[in-house]
Amino acid sequence: MERHGAYALHRCRHCDVQFADPLQEPGQQYYETLWRYNGPEIHFTSPWALNWDQRCFLRDKPRPSGRLLDIGCGTGYFAVAAQRAGYHVTGLDLNRAQLEIARQSFGLADLHATTLAEYARGVPAGSLDVVTAFQVLEHVAAPMDFVAEAVRLLTAGGYFAVGVPNWRVWQVFREPLDCPPHHLTRWSAASLVRALERGGLQVITVREHRSAYSFFLRHLRLGILRRVMKRSRSEPDAGDARHQAVVALSVIKARMLVLADLPARALLTAIRAPAGLLYALARRPP
Repeated sequence: MERHGAYALHRCRHCDVQFADPLQEPGQQYYETLWRYNGPEIHFTSPWALNWDQRCFLRDKPRPSGRLLDIGCGTGYFAVAAQRAGYHVTGLDLNRAQLEIARQSFGLADLHATTLAEYARGVPAGSLDVVTAFQVLEHVAAPMDFVAEAVRLLTAGGYFAVGVPNWRVWQVFREPLDCPPHHLTRWSAASLVRALERGGLQVITVREHRSAYSFFLRHLRLGILRRVMKRSRSEPDAGDARHQAVVALSVIKARMLVLADLPARALLTAIRAPAGLLYALARRPP
């Protein structure tokens, strides 16, 4: 389908997934140094500005008050929202700097800088009620092993929630980093359902999100806010009040973009454009 440096991107006509050759993850250092994961914005995240797939999960709220493992938790803003919803949350992420922000900003403690496979070695099978993986599956080299490990950790009747980009989205709305080595696989609704069912899960729901939000976010950078973030980070004595003010501005920006996106969403839905994001909730059989 495409070439990206040393990687070729292929499509399986049987299961409709796109996959990189070689299927090789870039490693922890990649995620700790890539601009996407170490810019000033990571210090000003908030549980009041969740992503669409995360909001879908909290509306579904399966197994409330259960034990939840959030893979790819980043700075912990979703983990905090899940805690407030009643879950007992453990977080995994390869970016140690983001985990430290999660500890300092949100008081999260049960965090681990490791992969799902490494974490699972020390966790009994069937010990979790919910596993979430938002914008993670496309990063792993062995997605079916990833799903199998998540299923093994789930108790009978437990839930697996996943969010991924849709490779069928129009090119103008595709994220620039939706390619190897950042994303090793690309998913459609059909391939996502097939993978979850092949992993032994019962798919409860699949939702599609038509949106120009990421397009607006890329092209309406609002550089003033970014400069304020940089200045706040360079002045550690500015105090907690300024930090909270910048967080509030960041939330306002996100919500303004959501409002600006409403007409675009309505138009894309009306013309039945391909969705940009997919969310699936699946259950391990009792």
